[in-house]
Parts: sequence; C-alpha cells; structure tokens
Amino acid sequence: MENKKIYQTETKTIIDHQTGEIIQTEHNQKGFVEKEPDYVKLYLQDIARLNNLPPSASSLMTLIIRSMGYNNLFFAFKPLKEMFCEELKMPMNTLNKQIDNLRKANILLPIPNKRGCYLVDPNLFARGSWNDIKQLRLIIDYNIDGSRNLSSNAPQQLKQLSFGF
Repeated sequence: MENKKIYQTETKTIIDHQTGEIIQTEHNQKGFVEKEPDYVKLYLQDIARLNNLPPSASSLMTLIIRSMGYNNLFFAFKPLKEMFCEELKMPMNTLNKQIDNLRKANILLPIPNKRGCYLVDPNLFARGSWNDIKQLRLIIDYNIDGSRNLSSNAPQQLKQLSFGF
C-alpha cells in the first residue's frame, strides 16, 4: 500500500535447535493505512440541479445507485429498465431520455464497446474499495460569472480498467 506508515516491525525466526540451522524467517510490519478523506453530504436533487437535470433525474439516480455493483457499474438492460419504468411510473422512452441526460452530464460514463454498460461517476457516488475510488479525481473550477466547469479523470481511468469483460 502506497501511503502506509509503518509503526512496528516484527521478525520471527524458527531455528532447528539440534543443528542451529535457521529453518524459516518471517517479517511482519504493522502500520496505519490512509483513511477516507472528509466528505460533504450532498443530496441527489442538488446533483440534478447542479447538472441542469429535470427533477425526475434524482429519482432515477436513486434506482441506479441501488442497482450498481461494488465496482460502480450500472447495466441499463431492458428487464432492469422495465422495472425502473414501473417503479417511477414513466414510459420507457422517457426513461431512456433520462439515462441519456445522465450520460451527457457525465454522471453515467459509458464503457467503451459495451452497449448499455456505464460507470457511475465515482466522484459523485462510490461503492467499493477506497483504494480504488481514491484514484479517481474530480476538479471543479468556479468562474467569476458564477458558472462552473467540472472535469474528472474517470474517462481516462475507464480506458485502463478491464472490468473482467
């Protein structure tokens, strides 16, 4: 682990007492592992508002987050989308438009060459190992006129991940 601070090193040696030969040597290190950084609580409605998405997008984001795996993957396959339509009481066409809006807002990042597979932006939502999540970065630039620019290294990280496909 890259940022582990060692606070104790222990060496254990097993010796054959008849011959004096060292049979085995074992080294153990104990240390502190980097903790998850401080965070700010942010509501889905606020994420939708910051990305100029309609109010129904926050309801869809709730369902997507509940269905994504620990690798932050969301699979927008027809049976799942049909269940979403039923729960949200919206037609499939509207749901598809909302998914596309989330993609355009870079909340859903398409997996290259995998139709219907998305990485849910781990800068906004994360499920999984902190060591994997912390490698992804979000940059927010606030302009004088009050507008903001969001950028993330998630698309570059996507190209480096195989997801076992």
